[in-house]
Amino acid sequence: MVIVYLSKPHLDHLHATLKEMRISNCKTLMVGDSKNDVLAAKAAGIPVALANFGYAKIPAWCLGADLVLTGFRDLLLNAKDFL
Repeated sequence: MVIVYLSKPHLDHLHATLKEMRISNCKTLMVGDSKNDVLAAKAAGIPVALANFGYAKIPAWCLGADLVLTGFRDLLLNAKDFL
């Protein structure tokens, strides 16, 4: 197990998780709800889906996500396009 002593989300968290799970970036879609989630995913080279029903004050479609989710059904219907 790798411990990353940085504020989340951080690309090192993503890299450590992928390494631990033995999964490549091309088989990953990060799901988040904030600009920091988008920044960490993009820095790690991982596509990101952003929930527009999270706590962020800025609308999800303004934050540069690869996919905007209006509900969990959107994730089920669209995740395959990124994996």
